[in-house]
Amino acid sequence: MGGKQNQPKLSRACYTIGDVAVSTNKTGKNLQVIIADAPPILTRLQALTAAEQHLSVSWVDHPEESVVSSVKSDSTIGSRSTKKIGLLKSLERNVLALFKLGRIESIAKNAGGQVQLAMTRIDQIAKDLERVAGDVGKLAGDVDEKIEAHGNSIRSKIGDVLLVANEQSGRSSAYHAEAARAFSDLSHRLDALTIKAISGPSHVDDGSGLAKTQESIIGNAGKETEGFSAFMDFFYHRLENRLRGSRLEIKNRLRIYLPDVKAAIGRTGMKTALDLGCGRGEWLELLREEGIAAKGVDLNAPQIAEAKGVGLDVENRDLLQVLQEAEGNSISVITAHHVVEHLDFPQVAWIAREAIRVLAPGGILVFETPNVRNMIVGSTSFHNDPTHIKPITEPVLQVLFDAVGFFPVEVRHLHPHEKLAQYLDKPNFDPELAYLLFGAQDVAVIGRKIVE
Repeated sequence: MGGKQNQPKLSRACYTIGDVAVSTNKTGKNLQVIIADAPPILTRLQALTAAEQHLSVSWVDHPEESVVSSVKSDSTIGSRSTKKIGLLKSLERNVLALFKLGRIESIAKNAGGQVQLAMTRIDQIAKDLERVAGDVGKLAGDVDEKIEAHGNSIRSKIGDVLLVANEQSGRSSAYHAEAARAFSDLSHRLDALTIKAISGPSHVDDGSGLAKTQESIIGNAGKETEGFSAFMDFFYHRLENRLRGSRLEIKNRLRIYLPDVKAAIGRTGMKTALDLGCGRGEWLELLREEGIAAKGVDLNAPQIAEAKGVGLDVENRDLLQVLQEAEGNSISVITAHHVVEHLDFPQVAWIAREAIRVLAPGGILVFETPNVRNMIVGSTSFHNDPTHIKPITEPVLQVLFDAVGFFPVEVRHLHPHEKLAQYLDKPNFDPELAYLLFGAQDVAVIGRKIVE
């Protein structure tokens, strides 16, 4: 009986700490804690509770549970209930920390494995890139060598071409000079023969085989003989080729008139256009590209030959005669680009008056001439053409169009010098002076025949 009375009383209790089930067996002063499904790192709990001054912790295996912990309380602690509460709170803190560490360790372990796998892949990619870089470097070297080889070959060929071109250019220049000399001699012989036929057999032989009368040497100097006229045509053709610009440049300048021409052709029932003083035919060529029927006239035989060479409808005739012979109301557009400055003013006025007869109602007359209000044009470039008689200003042309009966009459200032914008942007440069020096180099006057 006494043994039974001295045997400690056993009490059991169950708790839930976080997501962990904990059961206790208490016998006297001994408290046995059983934790189900404890992770392998549960043994770290002893280290976590080592800081507790009133607890000593040891761990044993249990046949039915994952881990069994046996905790002894210090006899110096106060009441039993206080000990029990303090122990359980400490145990709860440590178990929660334990499982947090377990989860963190598991995550870290998985992350470490993934990092290791990524590092392995990165190492492999780096090796592949190094190999590719080597291949690319080798290929680039081969390409550079081939480019250099081809470049040397091309440079050599360009050098050969330039050398041949220079030689041919020299020969071409010499050929042109020789041809020009031959043409000049032929025109001179033609004049001499003409003068001989008129003056009779009396002549002076200068040793070159050319028969020249005293009249041919003095009296006919500068007169429009057949040979000299041919020479002047040849000279003017070369002058325009050198000073006026290429065919493409001229065509681009003249595109500004296309809307006016198309509108006039529409108003006049698709009648043809007429270009007076057509020259090399740039305007006619542009009209042909736009599907507009047109013909041109000019007295310069070399330029007419060039225009015919590109298949244009042109005649070597006097423009005054062509206008006089034209039927009334038969033309949609009459243009005269840089023509009126080559004529006396009565001829210009006659062209304007005759044009309003020849044009169909709704047709237009276009005069374009150098703008001598531009100081550079008026003082220099206008005089580069020795066949210019005198400039005709825009007020004169505008009054002429009004007097003939064109309405409306429009004045356009065209083709400013390329330096105009540069000088307009200068802060201390007078804009008016900029326009006087670099403004419009040409002026156009456009008149419409009133629709009856």
